[in-house]
Amino acid sequence: MTKKFILGVLIILVIYSGICIILSTFLNFSPVEINSLIYSGILTTVNIVSAFLITRFAINQKRQSSQKSFFSGTLTRFLTLIILITLIIKYLEISYLVFLLSLFLLYFTFQFWEILLLNRMLKQG
Repeated sequence: MTKKFILGVLIILVIYSGICIILSTFLNFSPVEINSLIYSGILTTVNIVSAFLITRFAINQKRQSSQKSFFSGTLTRFLTLIILITLIIKYLEISYLVFLLSLFLLYFTFQFWEILLLNRMLKQG
């Protein structure tokens, strides 16, 4: 399952990178807008990798402990993501629209991938 996860993340990142290159070329993105795309890509990739690691850890535990690990990990991940987004917006020179739009699009793409993977993991037992 780990190989499928890594392969899926890499495919999503390659597609994202290709779209970013095409958009930045045709729309003449500035370096600030390109950096915004890079920051959102890094942030969402770290988020999905941490989600996968937390889920794998939680699945290998007893039921009650598994639920606590999963939900506390999800809450920690969500709060960390909000803090990092706030810090990036406040302290780095970025295009807010490009950053937030690419962040949400990539975030929801990764969430879709995570749900598909979790369903497969749970069906396999």
